[in-house]
Amino acid sequence: MGQRRFPTQDELEQKREEMIRAAMQYGFSSVEAVKRSQELDRMLNNKCSRMSDCLSLGRRRFSVQ
Repeated sequence: MGQRRFPTQDELEQKREEMIRAAMQYGFSSVEAVKRSQELDRMLNNKCSRMSDCLSLGRRRFSVQ
């Protein structure tokens, strides 16, 4: 069986931006926005299958810039 591929930070950010654009254009509960949100959730769940990956995502996302 092949090795599991985890999404990169750039891929996660791209999907997040797609979700935000869809929400702004079609509405937050639109089919388009919800679909992209679910895709992002799947990507994050895949990335966070190891706790250390999930913790590092949280630190980056909520750090003061």
